[in-house]
Amino acid sequence: MELEENIIISKIQGYYTAYLMYISCELNIFDYLYNEDMSINDLSEKINISRDKTYRLIRPLVANSFINEEDELLSLSRLGQKLSEYDEKSLKGFVLFNGRECMTCWSYMYEALSKNIYPFKLVSKNEFFDAQALDDGKFDNFNLMMRSSSRNMNLSPYLEQQYNKDDKLKIVDIGGGAGDIISKFLLSYHNSSGTIIDLEHVRKEAEENVGSHSLSNRCRFVSGDFFVELNIQGDIFILSRIIHDWEDEDAINILKNVKNNMDEHSRLLIIEKIIPEKIEKKNLYLYMSDLHIWSMCGGKERTENELVDICQESGLVLNKIYGLADFEYILEFQKDCYEEGVL
Repeated sequence: MELEENIIISKIQGYYTAYLMYISCELNIFDYLYNEDMSINDLSEKINISRDKTYRLIRPLVANSFINEEDELLSLSRLGQKLSEYDEKSLKGFVLFNGRECMTCWSYMYEALSKNIYPFKLVSKNEFFDAQALDDGKFDNFNLMMRSSSRNMNLSPYLEQQYNKDDKLKIVDIGGGAGDIISKFLLSYHNSSGTIIDLEHVRKEAEENVGSHSLSNRCRFVSGDFFVELNIQGDIFILSRIIHDWEDEDAINILKNVKNNMDEHSRLLIIEKIIPEKIEKKNLYLYMSDLHIWSMCGGKERTENELVDICQESGLVLNKIYGLADFEYILEFQKDCYEEGVL
């Protein structure tokens, strides 16, 4: 087979592996093998699948280096451990969300493009975030994915060089979900207090998570919608992976609502991926991420200039950009006081 043919065939068949990972997570295969080596027979009984079908699932998992097989016993590789819910940096929630929600949307992309709508609108009668709020199962899928992503985000390159650790800062995480991001800030700035603003259905998990970090006395949950006027003061406002979910008009409305609560000393931290202006193969993940976010909720990944432009239109001025990892950045903005006539 020619090289070009092999490349094309292997890429179009990439969904084989994606579905294999998803099915294996649904069957809890990686969870069963996390702390115990098993034979095919034992695993077959655990997942309630015939031995023959179990073995046919295991073969490609071994070939893909998710599982090791030695002396007729199965064990997890380091790669496979990441797909168990018991791993500290588990990606199981991410895989389940993609399998349960995202793959279906991508299957409608051609039809959606031809109708000039984003694919999720062909999958559900509700907008993406409305669907999550109305369906506990969908919300659980989304929440697992988001929490996995937030827990694994390394903010140390920013936190270690900012502010005095003894400062008493008021930190507000808007759309903060279960509080994984604001917890990182509060654990770093031990005299500071925090507020999570999100929809009411997130409250229970947020309060439980904050409590697990012994931060209940320093962090509160306030029910709120970032499309509705907010009324809260803060030294640091956070929008983590929020803006990319929305087209420019909606994103500007969110940013203006935040800006209206800032004073001249406040800072807004926007945590997002940034697409470089030049198209390069090394940035393929970002281009695919951009298509993906559009397919789910009509949003977009932005270049630095695109993100700065909508912030400027919202009355915000860029101070500095901090690089994290995996194409993530923290962009620090302040209120444009000159625009409002304040010198």
